[in-house]
Amino acid sequence: MSDARQREAGATAAAVVGGTSADGARGAFLRAEGVSRTYRLGRVEVPVLRRADLSVRRGEFAAIMGKSGSGKSTLLHVLGALDEPQEGQVLVDGEPVYAPVGRRSYRARALDVLSVHERRRNRLRRNTFGFVFQFYHLLPELTVFENVLVTEMVRTGVLRWPTARGEARRRVAAELERVGLSHRLSHRPNELSGGERQRVAIARALVHRPSVLLADEPTGNLDATSGAAIMAIFQALHAAGQTIVMVTHDATVAACADRVLHLDDGRLAAK
Repeated sequence: MSDARQREAGATAAAVVGGTSADGARGAFLRAEGVSRTYRLGRVEVPVLRRADLSVRRGEFAAIMGKSGSGKSTLLHVLGALDEPQEGQVLVDGEPVYAPVGRRSYRARALDVLSVHERRRNRLRRNTFGFVFQFYHLLPELTVFENVLVTEMVRTGVLRWPTARGEARRRVAAELERVGLSHRLSHRPNELSGGERQRVAIARALVHRPSVLLADEPTGNLDATSGAAIMAIFQALHAAGQTIVMVTHDATVAACADRVLHLDDGRLAAK
């Protein structure tokens, strides 16, 4: 057995960040075990994550802090099935997200979409995870309503869309009302403030009712007042039972979470 496979097999026995027991890890809904990720810049290899462990229970609000370039976004992408780790595993409700280490491919191939693990990752991204990014990633040519609706169109598919469209539109309207944008439905992104754009992004992330909301510096581009309004939305979501994992460099923002972890030298530790 290779060293990488031995480390992955042994990761299930590792203690979870913050001193939680192995029994606590088994009770987690989202779990990272011994996750490592290295990038190559020219001839130089840059390790970003070094056997990072994380355990998040249903309904928990966890914040991950770290300096710029510490790997916070990489960790969030690995947790959300966007970026494949070179070592370790992520489990959602006890099921592995990624293929075994020896079967992973780090270059896109035409037939990847046919693999069992890639199909599972696609399902997780469509149904289980909701993503909120620092830079909003709204489509400029679409209205507020359409920017949220388009995710439901993609998730539903062409054949089911005619019968699912009515319910999808009702969900979109409800989410936009929840984030206080029911009066902005026909506006385009360039007609919104930064805080309003982020609220559209939050509605888009929530419209399919994800199990886990993953937020990457959600207040990073906002002023203090707009940032506080966004965090009020997050706290209301958490109070309603939403599981949230958020990365931030702002200690004030992190303090809104149940638990704060610090990413340093590629490893997580309780703060």
